[in-house]
Amino acid sequence: MSWNSIIEDHYMEMLSNIRETAIATTDQCNIKCEHCLMMSGPSRKEKLSYLLMKRFIDSLRAKSKLNTVVFTGGESTLLGEDLFSIISYCSSIGLGTRLVTNGSWAINNCATEDMILYLLESGLNELNISTDDFHAKEVSLDCVRRIWKCAKGRGFSAVILGVCSGPESRVTPQFLETFLGEKIPHIYDAMGNKQIPEPNQDGTVYAISNTGIAPLGRGRHLKDGWFRKTRRVEHPFIGRCPNIYKPLTLMADGTIGACCGINCERTSILSIKNIYNNESYFSDEKPSYEQQIIICALDVLGPAYLYTIATGDACEHIRGRNISSCQICEFLFRDNSLTNKLFRSIDQIEFDVISQLVSIDISTSILN
Repeated sequence: MSWNSIIEDHYMEMLSNIRETAIATTDQCNIKCEHCLMMSGPSRKEKLSYLLMKRFIDSLRAKSKLNTVVFTGGESTLLGEDLFSIISYCSSIGLGTRLVTNGSWAINNCATEDMILYLLESGLNELNISTDDFHAKEVSLDCVRRIWKCAKGRGFSAVILGVCSGPESRVTPQFLETFLGEKIPHIYDAMGNKQIPEPNQDGTVYAISNTGIAPLGRGRHLKDGWFRKTRRVEHPFIGRCPNIYKPLTLMADGTIGACCGINCERTSILSIKNIYNNESYFSDEKPSYEQQIIICALDVLGPAYLYTIATGDACEHIRGRNISSCQICEFLFRDNSLTNKLFRSIDQIEFDVISQLVSIDISTSILN
């Protein structure tokens, strides 16, 4: 077996195992949050069409184990009728759907009821409402309360409040429980482990997704007091990235992104290709072999490994700091000089990835 085939086989295995995709329907948003990962706002104009989203979904579904499509943004509902049409299409072919929204449309009880009914009639399964200190500056928490109350008992599989908070936050999960007058299960425990709550008696999961504010995108410029403490990176090999291709993301400009942990637009590694230029992403034209190597390296060796290759400083820049794998990726892939160093070191990366893959295969064979 050639080295090329080992890399390509692993890459295709990653692709075939995709179960969830995210679609950033538009980069436009009616608010401009200071912590926005996608750097969305009123001035952004990028948006996807129904036909482009359908083509992407059909293509991915044919090559993977896709079962869930997440619609996000920007503010997803600004896409208008095409959003409801693509949700209906997903429902018609048996795919689960999730909508992420800031809830700004819930300006009164009538508007809230209309939107909830429209989403239900379109076949939406899960409704996620984003709120936190930054959202609340522009979108009243009364909107959140209207949606929360109106969505109850309507047949959604889940209604989730997505709350990003840190040490200086006022809008925390505990604050929202008091505001809404009820105890609400949290999705993440004190150690950060995910734990999906049991459905309520009406069959719907009601929960708070209690994540931290991330120093990514616009959030890079926030002061440290907004961020929770994260694992300190003391060793350059901190392990594989758990998020690569989980989910694969269709960006609002038509770019396929390798993850949703950072904004993949216009990065020469994580921006796989632009499907505006092709009938199907999953045609015979695959990402370059070099790009496949680096994506596989993220999967089996991790971002910090690539950091050491690109910088040569054994993680001195990040050693001992509170930092996440996503931050390492954003630092690496937003800097063209570092990305170019990865391409110049592609032979070494290829060797290390294949060595790791072979060792995994050997270990698996011994255990079996």
